[in-house]
Amino acid sequence: MQNKTLKDFEVKDFSLLNLRAEAVKWIKEDMDLIKDNTIFRMTPLSVLDFITARWEKRLNLTEEDLK
Repeated sequence: MQNKTLKDFEVKDFSLLNLRAEAVKWIKEDMDLIKDNTIFRMTPLSVLDFITARWEKRLNLTEEDLK
């Protein structure tokens, strides 16, 4: 199953339970980066860029939104 982003939630799907479940999944995915040593092979700045890009994609944000 493909990961959902906020854009994928329709009004009828939008409930706190659905959003909470998706957020829990996203956080677990990020926690797995520690388990598989992904982030330990990266520089601190690269880790920040990597995590930021993941959350921008998940929340359908652009660089312009973050200004």
